[in-house]
Amino acid sequence: MWKGKADVALKNVEEGVMSSGQVCNILNVYGPHDDAKKLKLWDDLSKLVSGIEESWILCGDFNEAGNEAERFNCDFIEYRVKWFNEFIANNSLIDFPLGGCNFTRVSDDGLKYSKLDRFLASKKFQHLWNDLSAVVLDRHLSDHCPIVLKEVERNFDPKPFKIFNAWLDEDDVDNVIRNAWNLPVPDIY
Repeated sequence: MWKGKADVALKNVEEGVMSSGQVCNILNVYGPHDDAKKLKLWDDLSKLVSGIEESWILCGDFNEAGNEAERFNCDFIEYRVKWFNEFIANNSLIDFPLGGCNFTRVSDDGLKYSKLDRFLASKKFQHLWNDLSAVVLDRHLSDHCPIVLKEVERNFDPKPFKIFNAWLDEDDVDNVIRNAWNLPVPDIY
């Protein structure tokens, strides 16, 4: 895919992305494994996004974890994580939280897990869509799980538990609570 070099290209997307008609820039990233190429990619991306006035989002396989918890049974190379986190911080990027699963890549033998794929967005992008989450889907054809960016659904249904302050004034409230607390709970798992 890369043939030894990491080129940075920008695709300007206007129609179909934002119903408001505002321009949104989307950049798909594939992070190299080599240290020198990683540093060059972080530098090239920093230069690129610093010149973009509109909202933008970076997405793809960054081939780097953001912290030790994003690796399981894998080498954790602290200086690479430091470079990646500096890139994120220096460009004021928002790393959307993952839902569905904590990891996006699984080794062929199924023993190593990493979070390498993500969405990183500008503050302007996040301002337009402030209730977004990245959702990890099931892996079928690749060692990476597909991820999608979707709006977080807010559930404003009634809460399953209610208490009225007047109940606390009842004489036997302590006994009612104690009896309810001691009721057997069926094992549903």
